[in-house]
Amino acid sequence: SEHLPVSLQLGITYTVFAGIDELSQARNLEIKYNSIATNNITILPVKSNIPNFLNNCEVIIYDLEGRIISYVNTNLNQANTIDVSSLANGMYLLQIRKNGTPFYNGKVVKE
Repeated sequence: SEHLPVSLQLGITYTVFAGIDELSQARNLEIKYNSIATNNITILPVKSNIPNFLNNCEVIIYDLEGRIISYVNTNLNQANTIDVSSLANGMYLLQIRKNGTPFYNGKVVKE
């Protein structure tokens, strides 16, 4: 069945280390993905006003017991498709991280 993608606007704080100066910037970030999946989860290109923030992000799918089901290191400034066709039907957790620090947690239902 067809489902509209989830669209979330997040306010994030990203810390940049430049020498001994630590710059903390609050910025907006938009994440779009299909929260109900049959074969694939598609994460659409997102918008960020933090230069290079979307490069080298980690997209991780966990089962409800906390086991890593899928791990993808990718750039979120382009569309990304994660194959979930082999997963059992049910709920999974989607986490997006930058440099090991989570900045988004969501849910995905596989049907």
